[in-house]
Parts: sequence; C-alpha cells; structure tokens
Amino acid sequence: HRISDDYQKELPAWDYFIKIEERFDHFSDYFQSNPRDEEFLREVLEDLRNKWDELPSTSRMPVAIIHGDLHLLNVLTAGDEDYLIDFDGLAYGPREVDFSNIVLLENKEYAERFLSASDISLEEYPGIELVAEMNLLAATFRGLIPEQKLSRGFFEKGMSYWKSDQRDIIGFQLKG
Repeated sequence: HRISDDYQKELPAWDYFIKIEERFDHFSDYFQSNPRDEEFLREVLEDLRNKWDELPSTSRMPVAIIHGDLHLLNVLTAGDEDYLIDFDGLAYGPREVDFSNIVLLENKEYAERFLSASDISLEEYPGIELVAEMNLLAATFRGLIPEQKLSRGFFEKGMSYWKSDQRDIIGFQLKG
C-alpha cells in the first residue's frame, strides 16, 4: 500500500455501525430481490447496536490506536519476529476490535489460548464477543461478492449463525 498525497495525520474514530450500514447500501440490488434478508439483518444490526450502547464502560476495553483488521493473514513472521501489515483499518477505537478478529477467525482452543496469553478475560471484557459478532455481521455481507474467493459461503454461514438459538462466537470459525 502507498500513502496518498492527501494523507491525514489524524486517525479516524472507529465506528463499525457506519461501516455495516454502508454495506446495506452497497448490496441494495441483492436486497431488492431479498427484502426479508435485509429486514432480518437490519434487526440483527439494531440488536448489536443496542447491546453495545447498553454495555457498561467498565466492561469495555480502553480506547487506543487499533490495527482494525488484525488476523493471522496480516501477521508476517521472520525468524523470531512478528510484523503487522495492512494498516488500512488503522483507527482510534476500542481494543476489542483487534482481539475480536482472533476470537472470530481462529479455532476455539487457539482463541482461548491467545486471550489468556494476552491477560484478556472475556468475563472482564464481554465487549470482545460483541465486537466479534459485529465482525461476523460485516463478513456475512462479504459472502455476497462473487469474485471474493476467500469469502465464499460467508453469507450462508453467517445467516445460519444469526438464525441459531444457541450462538457461540468464540471459535465460530467463519472460514473452513
């Protein structure tokens, strides 16, 4: 990636709800043919927004500079060193954003090991699971992009999660 000439030094504030709302607009053609899916997913979004707003500030991690797209494909390892790449999502926001991708994309055992090694407790910070669900909702939309080979099946898998009565986001494994 290159930094453009109009690069701003001020980091944007994280607002996942705006990004998800934009996805409804982006996939408006699909939703015109499938209005029940749109209605259902908007209800899911509203439920997540209400849960986030109701989450006590003591249950949220501190706000900090976040990567915004932290997962194993954005970590390069050379010898004993790990390097983060792909900083397009760099923002100022809740630390749950970075931890939630690990929770969502990796298997349950790895996610729990990662969190315990990071001294992060889901009981102390339930916002991690909530943000992981926001990430899942956003990823559900990626499944509607036919040319995205890595995202095939995301829509169906995401919809099955949202329609389930027993949801467990930890180690959900969107991929695979």
